[in-house]
Amino acid sequence: MASQDFQVDIREIFKNISSSMKAELDQVRCAIPHSGEKGQINEETFRNFFIQYLPKSLDISTGFVIDTKGGISRQLDIIISDSAKTPIFYENKNGNKKIRVIPIECVYAIIEVKTKLNKQEIDNCIVNMESVKKLEKAAYVLPPQNLRINILQYGKELEICPVNYYIFAYEADNLEVLYNYLSKKFKEKDLPVHLRIDTICVLNKGLITNWLPDISKFEALPEENSDLVMVSTEDALLLFYLITSRHFFQTYLPCIMPIQYAPYLGELQRKGSVFTFKN
Repeated sequence: MASQDFQVDIREIFKNISSSMKAELDQVRCAIPHSGEKGQINEETFRNFFIQYLPKSLDISTGFVIDTKGGISRQLDIIISDSAKTPIFYENKNGNKKIRVIPIECVYAIIEVKTKLNKQEIDNCIVNMESVKKLEKAAYVLPPQNLRINILQYGKELEICPVNYYIFAYEADNLEVLYNYLSKKFKEKDLPVHLRIDTICVLNKGLITNWLPDISKFEALPEENSDLVMVSTEDALLLFYLITSRHFFQTYLPCIMPIQYAPYLGELQRKGSVFTFKN
């Protein structure tokens, strides 16, 4: 029988995970001379963490996302999608890493992984973010009205999950400098809240995330009345996991059929008894 005095210390568990990630980063830095190889190993370490701690109803891959209009994202580090309902248009496996091309309808979130985050990397991530968030979720079928459960994200009730976009970095330049830079970028672009980088986590340093003043709560996703804030904490990984996983645990595809294939094939045309698809 377990001792009644025993308690699971979630904070300590995540501190140990963070320490292990940092130790592996230091080992890679000493052992691997090529920056590209370093980045791939660090990306794999973080991907394995999410594979272990996310619900098994979610799948994790890397690669590209497409939509029915012919749009395609840039290459994405971590794609979180529906494990049971995602059709795979292309896949190449290399260990735990699965490089895929999948439809946008089944994608819940993107996480970009950076060894060191700076202003230039933020600019690159903004381009990546725009390449995926501009894709349209159109090829899905909703269940009857009485069976629908709307998704609450970005301060709105939505009929299907939008794509969230996060950044995780092992290290970074001064967090306040990056916070000010991101704030400036948001103002310059004047983007609606659902078309922004949602939250940034820097291991052992803190987060750039959102604060809901009405309910005094951190939120992974921005809303119209939320504030972009900087949170300095050594428990950055734990806080990032807690505020993002709330959305991961409520994700689902409200579809009778996961997606409709026909829109991905093109416009259906008929001549007599012959059908063709025109791109």
